[in-house]
Amino acid sequence: MGETLAEIRFAAGLLAQTWVERHEHWFARGAGEGACAGPFVKRTAELAVIAAQLIDGGYRSGRPLLERCWERFDKGAELVKLAATSPVVATIYVAFWRHGLRSPDLEHMLTRDLYATDDASVRLLSACALQACGLPAPWDLAGLLRDSWVGGMPPTWQVTPHEAYVATHVALFLAPTGQLPDGYRAYLRRAIPVWIALFARAGDLDLVGELIMTAHLLGDCVDPTEWRYLLDAQEPDGLVPFRLAWRGRAVPPEVRFHGNYHSTLVTVAACAMCCHA
Repeated sequence: MGETLAEIRFAAGLLAQTWVERHEHWFARGAGEGACAGPFVKRTAELAVIAAQLIDGGYRSGRPLLERCWERFDKGAELVKLAATSPVVATIYVAFWRHGLRSPDLEHMLTRDLYATDDASVRLLSACALQACGLPAPWDLAGLLRDSWVGGMPPTWQVTPHEAYVATHVALFLAPTGQLPDGYRAYLRRAIPVWIALFARAGDLDLVGELIMTAHLLGDCVDPTEWRYLLDAQEPDGLVPFRLAWRGRAVPPEVRFHGNYHSTLVTVAACAMCCHA
């Protein structure tokens, strides 16, 4: 008798998590990267998001991983410095805040001296993050959601990768705390199967993984063929390529890591969050 999809999914998630653990040294600050270097901050923030999802899924490995990410940010002190020049710090803070790793100094800065931005997507995601943390935002979240791309309820097939990433992150920030508006939730539940089909056809495994993860944030699962599309692309060592065309590409190990770590992380999260048979 062959393995069930649930067994395949569990094994794939464990293999992907093992790959992440084996390569965790490359998530840390590299030689020549300053305290607030963008790539280091991005890697650590993305790792923290997946650690939070592991905690939510009941995996004991999530808490120590999240705490290591918090230590890399000097328990929030480096995020305080970053907040003076970047509007995205609130979006980084959410994963830590939800699990009790908090910085009063950072919250003071986020609520009084938030860096201004004209980027509508950044304003939207920052406002969502602040709302999730129970902190006031300088913008009206309801208005930002209404004026967003999803707020216009466009035909689902008109989505771009940028709009899909923004929509998945709105859900990432608001769904765990029960603050995602019903209309936004309903649109995403209708759109996600269409978007998975579109991005699978484009070979975008990273977005397919993001969308599967988001479906589970909304309490749904996805069709087995969509799971298999993602899991069948996994390489023998656990890595899931960012794009299907990159599978088996012969590149130096560190280049391979930086090009594919995010798609592997979202696979870890999607597998950890799924309790469907």
